[in-house]
Amino acid sequence: MKKFNIVILQRVIPLYRESLFNKISKLSRINLKVLYGEDIPNTKIKSNFSNNAQFKSLKHKSSSIYFLNFLFIWHHGLLRSLINYKPDLIIAEGESNILSYLKAYIYKIFFKETKLIHWSYGGLPQTRKKSFFKKFLKKNFLKIFNGFIVYSNYGKKVLLKSYNVEEDKIFVALNISQVDKLIELKKHTKIDKKFINIAKEKFTLITSGSIEKEKNFQLILDALSMLDNENYNLIILGDGPFKENLKIIVDRKKLSNVYFIGKVPWEEIFHYYDIADLFILPGRGGMVISECMACGLPVLLKAADGIERDLVIDKQTGFYFQENNPDSLAKEIFKISQNKSLLDKVSKNAYNLIRDNHGIKKFAESFELAILKTMGEDN
Repeated sequence: MKKFNIVILQRVIPLYRESLFNKISKLSRINLKVLYGEDIPNTKIKSNFSNNAQFKSLKHKSSSIYFLNFLFIWHHGLLRSLINYKPDLIIAEGESNILSYLKAYIYKIFFKETKLIHWSYGGLPQTRKKSFFKKFLKKNFLKIFNGFIVYSNYGKKVLLKSYNVEEDKIFVALNISQVDKLIELKKHTKIDKKFINIAKEKFTLITSGSIEKEKNFQLILDALSMLDNENYNLIILGDGPFKENLKIIVDRKKLSNVYFIGKVPWEEIFHYYDIADLFILPGRGGMVISECMACGLPVLLKAADGIERDLVIDKQTGFYFQENNPDSLAKEIFKISQNKSLLDKVSKNAYNLIRDNHGIKKFAESFELAILKTMGEDN
């Protein structure tokens, strides 16, 4: 059977994509090459995959410009790389890499047999409705693509209902992290109890991510101030421009037992998750949900990137708070902290769901199905 030359266009290659690209590169009918650019200065847009990556990749010099509050990235020589590789199909990262997939479309104009797949959220829960003009533009812009890979079933619904994309062109590949690797690390590594000063009898909350105002970490501190703070620990992993502001809030509210750890290597994160009772996701996010579940750490959230609707069933595999305010969050934290049997059940269910149903193998197989169907192959 024919093998297809597949190109994936990325702004950069983050660590959480390494296992996926490795697995895709081993599929019997696919020759994979990932084309990406340089790190973007003064941003978190950086590559950090390992030197032992098994997939083929090619790095391009990059230039970037902000226009209308949007970051546009130009990968020099990308069109030439496409001409040299002669892909049968190009998978383009979503709107964040728009200039690259416009180049892919230019390539397709000259090489008409090449297929294009759009890989993105599809749509995000609880966002403002687009104006008629923006919706009209996007609806027509999406017509250049032959297929769509979306992060979640929610994203599929958005493409169907809002943009009239044909259902047989949409493929769901749940956007998970390197959960298999995380499970193995946790299984074969002795947990290092780094927080010897954290009182074991206190209920330990944890959160992580790039500490920016938009991530809404201050919501957790506001909620904690409504609880009996002496009964809780809060661990905050990560760095960012809003970190000092959070420390000021901690001092102003006279919160105790709040630990700012800083940025933690991904391979060590399970040590921290292991001593926590509950992860709180106060704003947007998605990758962290599958990572927590792979460690058996229940997640409390409101709305993320859509994948939560596939993974988190309230009080079964995770928890939700209903209103985007500290009172609602505080009430949920208190209720959960008082019900150890429920917490243990959710922890076990979350771990089993990820381990048994959502590994990297299935992630890669979803890509394989999208590629073969888009190329007109039945199997």
